[in-house]
Amino acid sequence: MKPFRETELFRITNRKITAVLRNYPWPIKHWIFKQNPVHTRKDAPSLVAILCPARHFQEGCWALWSWVRFLTQHVQPMLMVDGKISDEMREQFHRLFPDGEIREVSELIERSLLRKELGEFVKVNWTAKKIAALHPLQKDKHVLYADCDVICFNQPTDLIACMENPSNGRYLWDEHGYEVDPWFQERGKEVGIIATKHFNSGLIWIPENSFSDELLLSSLNGWTAKENSHFSEQTLLSLLAIYSGAEALDSKKHILSWDG
Repeated sequence: MKPFRETELFRITNRKITAVLRNYPWPIKHWIFKQNPVHTRKDAPSLVAILCPARHFQEGCWALWSWVRFLTQHVQPMLMVDGKISDEMREQFHRLFPDGEIREVSELIERSLLRKELGEFVKVNWTAKKIAALHPLQKDKHVLYADCDVICFNQPTDLIACMENPSNGRYLWDEHGYEVDPWFQERGKEVGIIATKHFNSGLIWIPENSFSDELLLSSLNGWTAKENSHFSEQTLLSLLAIYSGAEALDSKKHILSWDG
């Protein structure tokens, strides 16, 4: 019998509780715009990119600020917004990150040379926008990607070392893990990759142009909506990362917790 935290009931219950807590209008959410502007290098070879829905714009800014304050000499900040960016949002963002970029996810997807091939996947699987947006970004720069609920509390020394000497990618290790998508698991086996349930796509270091277009195309070839699952995006992203040589971050320094 599976431990409760590995069951579908736990996952659904956890998501519902998280949604209620996240969407509550806590006063602290607005405090991010009281912080001093964070200046960064416009010519930085790396991006720190956060993806957030438009309704979670404040959380996205908090997450981005938490990382950028430690990485001012290494990165250019980017907030990728899934939805429409209002004039007020742009003004608030640029006041906080004068040297940063705020872009709509749809605009980034249009930049991808594989937007046609990714189109059906994005249409069916809402989390697939992450891959579609990151694909063009990593063509030009190293990318440190984090979800908008992934916060940096201390100097990220391991990731700074990656930025100063770019080599292999890194990803967040989930000790418990859930499942892998069966379709993409089989695509991985075809190229000698064993998909792991311990890969978490909430935090990834992607060296410039390290994602294989060939693997992405072959993995999506023949994919239809009936193959879709909750773990499709994460499993495909794990294949791209691991195929490029990515390794897990130290789980003692980069903590993933479901304990609230």
